Amino acid sequence: MKSQQTGAISLRLTALCVAIVSGAAMAALFSMRYERNLFAEMWEGAKKSTQKTTEQLSRQINLQDVPGAASSEIVKCKVNGQWVYSNSGCKGSHVQKIEVHDTSGFDAPKTTPVAKLTPEQVRAKMMERAIDGPPAAGEQ
Repeated sequence: MKSQQTGAISLRLTALCVAIVSGAAMAALFSMRYERNLFAEMWEGAKKSTQKTTEQLSRQINLQDVPGAASSEIVKCKVNGQWVYSNSGCKGSHVQKIEVHDTSGFDAPKTTPVAKLTPEQVRAKMMERAIDGPPAAGEQ
């Protein structure tokens, strides 16, 4: 008899996967019991930690105003070998002014106004459809 399993998934890996899934299920059940969402709380904590990291990185960049640049202008500059976009400017000799164009975004599709029908007209239309069958494509 072999001392180790020779398959695609070992018994230890299977036990580890089952333990992780059952732990997540237990956390979900406990959060439901106490009317808390532990997963959302963990997500908020992770977002806060990434926000702190972002703040630390922005302090390291040492942004400063470009002479003559308005606050609504966007500039592209090279900081520590990476291109950075900023509205307040930055240090360095590699500075390019970016022209920004406003767009209206996506427009909602235009719909044709639907005529209001009286209850008698609706009933007559329903009777007509019941007798004649459903209308063909494009008919109303």
